[in-house]
Amino acid sequence: MKKTILYLGSITVLCFFTQSCEKSNENYPETVKSNFITACLESSGGKYTACECLFNKVSKEYSYEEYVDLETRMIQGEYVGDYYAFVESVKAECN
Repeated sequence: MKKTILYLGSITVLCFFTQSCEKSNENYPETVKSNFITACLESSGGKYTACECLFNKVSKEYSYEEYVDLETRMIQGEYVGDYYAFVESVKAECN
């Protein structure tokens, strides 16, 4: 899961700084949503509905700017316990 989060973070930061991404309804770039779900599918064994649910919960809990900040901090090696705890708590709701 940690590798998945770091991978998603790299994609998110790249997308954020190039500003070449389209915005989705949740104010997240569509490519970030797609990459989040793709990485989640790889780590969940292909549970698309669960991955989409997880993305929806993350995007409702954190603004895009907060998400980028969290991902940047994780890429830099910082442990972001509140985010990890949130993801773990909603994973159970999404499975």
